[in-house]
Amino acid sequence: MAILKLPKSRGVAFLGGNSHKLSPGLYPNLIDLGRVFDESGGIEWTVNNRACSSTVNGWIAVDNVVYEGDVLKTVDLRFYQDCYGHLYGKVHWNNSFPVSFSGPLNPIPENTWKPDSSEVPTTGNYLYFNSQLGSYIGGGKSGLITEEHSEILVEQIDGEIYVDIYPQGGLSWSVRFSSMEGFDEKPQGHYSEITSRYNPARGKFEFTGDGRFCNSHSWVAIDKISYLEGKIVALDLRFKQRCEFYIPGVYGAFHWEAP
Repeated sequence: MAILKLPKSRGVAFLGGNSHKLSPGLYPNLIDLGRVFDESGGIEWTVNNRACSSTVNGWIAVDNVVYEGDVLKTVDLRFYQDCYGHLYGKVHWNNSFPVSFSGPLNPIPENTWKPDSSEVPTTGNYLYFNSQLGSYIGGGKSGLITEEHSEILVEQIDGEIYVDIYPQGGLSWSVRFSSMEGFDEKPQGHYSEITSRYNPARGKFEFTGDGRFCNSHSWVAIDKISYLEGKIVALDLRFKQRCEFYIPGVYGAFHWEAP
């Protein structure tokens, strides 16, 4: 059974057969991956954090494929997927094409949301959030969590920034952030149309807390970020996040400096 998962794409297919390599031809009668228990084959194409939750049917037609040994070098294919409607597509992929992504928008637009100075402290590390009525994560509430009554941990692991906040006597809150591919040290600026599912062209952002999480869409503004010998030592960011299928969102601001 050949497994096709194209880098930097949202397509995954398990194609039936005895070979572990693709071959030109039509792979018909593919079903959703959750129902594949044999070598019949499956398909899953998603976009913008949207996946099928119903029965999926489709096909893939491989027009051209080139390997060097066991390494896939080039593929041209067409596909069809039926999931709440008909989706047709065509893919040309060559792993030798150079890929580079521009950084975030800098300077950050002046009209980007920021908390009122009266709502946040002038010293010390903190997380502030203000959610709209109907927001799933924030529940329509606002809150300020400081290091005086909580533990705030920040580190960068394998290119992803982890922020974990543990208030005394309360549930934890967290932030996960990755920039677009190609930046070990994250640049300052405005990141738009960023989701909780990593996209190498845009990055990833996720704000969770009070026991709630969701597939989300966000913008993020990195006002300040500093590194010392490869370790993150300061971070100031603002964001707006809304959960998928929810219009109301939550605004937030985070300030942290290493001791």
